[in-house]
Amino acid sequence: MQGRSYRYYVSNRLITAGSDLSGLRLPAIPLEQEVARQIVNHLRHAAERHRLLQEVDARAALILKDKALALPFAIEREPQVMLPTMVNRGDIAAGTLTLRLDAAAIATHLVVQPATLDPKLLQVAFTFSLRRRGIETKLIVGDCAPEPDLALLRALADAHKEMARRRAGHRRSDIDGAGGAAGSRMRRRSYLAFLSPRIQQATLAGQVPEGVSPERMLRTDLTLDRSEQEKCLGFDSLFR
Repeated sequence: MQGRSYRYYVSNRLITAGSDLSGLRLPAIPLEQEVARQIVNHLRHAAERHRLLQEVDARAALILKDKALALPFAIEREPQVMLPTMVNRGDIAAGTLTLRLDAAAIATHLVVQPATLDPKLLQVAFTFSLRRRGIETKLIVGDCAPEPDLALLRALADAHKEMARRRAGHRRSDIDGAGGAAGSRMRRRSYLAFLSPRIQQATLAGQVPEGVSPERMLRTDLTLDRSEQEKCLGFDSLFR
């Protein structure tokens, strides 16, 4: 823009127009890291299967493979240096990112002519989704294994630890310390020990509905009815 290069960009339309469902906000650093990871995996996969050139030369295949495998290592070592030269274009749509790799840059590293490269080598595409956890937005790529929310796990562990102390005969004042706001918060946190076993198992497995956080659980007036807890927090959709 006017001779200047901006690494990250926020649309003025998204800022001034308020909530805009057509806009897409992505966490910049995780996105950049995932772009590097996808390119590295793509190049390694192509090198291992000798899918680098349009016409494979059996005599030069091993040499070319070694050069191709060295390229991902270079990207991993210096992603901020390598990525700007490797990526020619990136197109983002809802849930999909398509990258167009620079043929000249890859050909230079492989010491071949750009026209000899397999066209499939020059395109990397992957799906993603955005998932909110409290104030954090996580970038979920492909069919990644569920990742437990550490804040939720700590809250559950604290709740069970506190209830164990109470069952052991400790007075509430011993547990809450000086009392006040901190003590009240600890008492409310102890209620998490009474969550539905299915909610707790899903939390341990990382299968938590979007928007569920320790803060939301503490703000929500939950009954001891397990089915009502699951419905109120949105876990019921996971158990159908």
